[in-house]
Amino acid sequence: MNAPQPSKHAILSPSAAYKWMPCPGSVALERLSGNPDKPSKAASEGTFQHHVAAMCLEQRKPATDFLGHAETVEGIDFVFDADHAATVQTYLDTVWNHVGDDGELFVEQALDISWLTGEPGAIGTADAIVVRGGELIVIDLKTGRNKVEAKNNHQLVIYSMAALKAYTEGKLQKCPPPVDSIDDLL
Repeated sequence: MNAPQPSKHAILSPSAAYKWMPCPGSVALERLSGNPDKPSKAASEGTFQHHVAAMCLEQRKPATDFLGHAETVEGIDFVFDADHAATVQTYLDTVWNHVGDDGELFVEQALDISWLTGEPGAIGTADAIVVRGGELIVIDLKTGRNKVEAKNNHQLVIYSMAALKAYTEGKLQKCPPPVDSIDDLL
């Protein structure tokens, strides 16, 4: 199985905002260098874990239910193992704690960031958005390859602003509620 991939990454991507916000020239320099940014094995593995995490949230299942699940990401084969499950489950627990009994959950939301970056058609994908008790919370899965601070995080600021705009405009797609029986569907 191949993991779904975005058709095109934004040039001013939220995940690289830590680089281009303080130094906008870095984008042009990278493009002119002739060395396009290629995904590493670690990045592809992160994409794989993100896909499984999204399935866990959408299906309301723990990460261990996906042990042995295999996918190909950017030509690299991955099998979901116990280490992946531990990382993903920590993220799932965080998301579900924020959702609680009365929160709204939005998973893998494509957000219009063009109005923030000035790049026509630019889209960023937020891993999880929770709306609960007058708060909008953006939760991003990090797989531990690099240390990332949540406080003053450029990526999360962009996603939060775009998510708030999308939510107020009714453009987010909520996860369906869990189904315990066929009666829940009727």
